[in-house]
Amino acid sequence: RFRQFASNWYSTFYSVYRTPILVRAYQITDDHSDFLRARIFPEILLSQMSVILGKVKFFPLLYNLREEHLSNESTIIPNVQDQQCLSELYAEFSDCLAAELAESSGTTLDNAKVEVEKFYGYLKHGADAMAIRKKSLKFRLRREAMRLYHQLHDLLYRDEMLQTRRRLSPTSSICRNEAWQTAYRLMVEYPDGMPDFKTK
Repeated sequence: RFRQFASNWYSTFYSVYRTPILVRAYQITDDHSDFLRARIFPEILLSQMSVILGKVKFFPLLYNLREEHLSNESTIIPNVQDQQCLSELYAEFSDCLAAELAESSGTTLDNAKVEVEKFYGYLKHGADAMAIRKKSLKFRLRREAMRLYHQLHDLLYRDEMLQTRRRLSPTSSICRNEAWQTAYRLMVEYPDGMPDFKTK
């Protein structure tokens, strides 16, 4: 579950939790990260704790729909306010995540550290390293291959909902799905959330 989630990160904010798992996930995240110094680490740590500590199931309906704007943030460009202490902040994050992964999976701490480094090691270099990586030919070819794969998948399975986090163009066949259009219409109609409809 750790590997699958690290390969396709998404926010688990709107998930359903068992209370003890949610409480422990928040305690671990609060004890080992600082939102004001580096927002990216608590975001990933909290989401990974939900996957490491609890079982995960996708329901056969729309999970999450988000419209991007200029102030959106992303794990691709890490948001770190305290750049001078980036190495220290990353070490605290990765050590905590590796320890929790080792405990839950039964693997050794050294193996868990290798897994964490494999998926999240780029975070210790900040946004500059990722910007350089995105310019490489390997990165661009992989991104183009994934884009073509998704286009083919959308054509073949146009009535299915997505279970992967990715950006869609308005012309995508997925955007013509009835559930997707309904969700988008509600998002536009109620930008501040739906009102509380109380029955008499």
